[in-house]
Amino acid sequence: MSNFNFLEAMQQEQETMSSGERDEIPTPNNTPIYIDKRNTPELTLRILPSLAMAKQEAGAQLGVKQRTIFFNLKMTSKIQTTNLVLPQTVDNTNETEQKVNKWTSDGFANRMMTDHGPAAPSNTYWLNALVLERDNTGEYVPKKNDQGVPQVFAFRIGWSGYSKILKQASNVDFAIKNDQGVLDSFISFGKSYPVQIGKSSPTEFSVQVLANKTLPIIEDLPGVAKQLDDFENIIKPTNVTQPNWFQSVVYFMEEMGNPNGEAAQQQATASGLDYTKPAFSTAQPVAGESFPDPFAGVNIDESAIPNKATAQTPPAAQTTPPAQATQSTPVAQTPPVAKAEPATQTEIQTPSEAASIDDMLANILGN
Repeated sequence: MSNFNFLEAMQQEQETMSSGERDEIPTPNNTPIYIDKRNTPELTLRILPSLAMAKQEAGAQLGVKQRTIFFNLKMTSKIQTTNLVLPQTVDNTNETEQKVNKWTSDGFANRMMTDHGPAAPSNTYWLNALVLERDNTGEYVPKKNDQGVPQVFAFRIGWSGYSKILKQASNVDFAIKNDQGVLDSFISFGKSYPVQIGKSSPTEFSVQVLANKTLPIIEDLPGVAKQLDDFENIIKPTNVTQPNWFQSVVYFMEEMGNPNGEAAQQQATASGLDYTKPAFSTAQPVAGESFPDPFAGVNIDESAIPNKATAQTPPAAQTTPPAQATQSTPVAQTPPVAKAEPATQTEIQTPSEAASIDDMLANILGN
C-alpha cells in the first residue's frame, strides 16, 4: 500500500483554494525609485526623454500619467488602506471607473474616505531616469548595471513635482545646444544637466537644475535606449491587470457594506474564497506623499537601488494601519521587479557618422 494520504492532499488543496485567487502586482520594467522624505529625501538624476519622444511619436509627452484613488477599505473587523488604478482619462465605460463613481455617490460617500478626508483620484507621473553619483573627481556619473551600461530607473513623482520638472525643462534659460548646434531642452540624450529633486516640505517638491554641471552625450546610447519603459503595464485599470483582486474589493465595498454582509461573507467562505485573509498590504506610506505606493510589499532588488542604506524595502504588513497611513497596495504575491534584459550590441552609426542623435535613435529603436 502506498503511504500517500488522500485526506491530507485534499486538505492542502482546500487550504489553497480558501486563500482565494490572487493576482500579481504590475511593476515597471526597471527598478522604481521615488522621493521619500524619511528614507530618500533627495535624488540627483539625469532625466531622460520618454520612449514616445525617442520614437518621435506625435503628441509625445515627457511623463506617463497614472491615475489612482486610494481609500480605507473595511474588511470584516479590519480597516486597511488600498488603491485602485483608474483609466488615464475619465472613461465611464470602464468597470473600475464605474465602481468608483458608484462608491463616491450617495450611500457610499462615507466609506470612500482616507485618514485625511474624502478619497479623490490623483495623478502620478512616471519618467525614465539615470541615477547620478559623484566619482572620485567630483563629477556626476550615472550608476551602471552589471553589464557596465548606465542603468535606467523608473522614477515616480506626484503632480506638483512633475509640473516643476516640466517648467524647468521648457525654460529657455536652461536650454542647451544639441548636436546640431540648436538650442534644445536639457532633457535629452545629448548634452544635459543634473537635476536635484527633494522635498521642500511634507507636500511640496523642490527641483533644482545644476546648469553649471554639463553632462556629456550618453556614452552607450543603444544600451540605454533599449531600457526605456513605456509604463503601459502599470497604467492600465485595476479591473484589467488584477481582475481577481478587483472583485475582492467590490465584494468588501458592496457585500460587506449591506445589512446582509455577514451572511454573504459566510456564503463566500463556504464556496472556497476566504475574504478574511487580506490580499492588501498595510505598509506605512511615504511621508508627505499624496498618492499611494503601488509597490509596497513587492520584493525589489536592493543592490539596484542607490543609497541602499536609506532606500529601504517597505515594512511588513500590520494588522491595523499606522496612524499616519495614507496608502497601501494589495499584496498577494511578491514578484521581483522585472529587470531590463542586458543590452545586446547593435550595429549603429557612431556620432561622427550619424546625421544626429535622432538618426541614431531611429536606428536603435527601429522607428
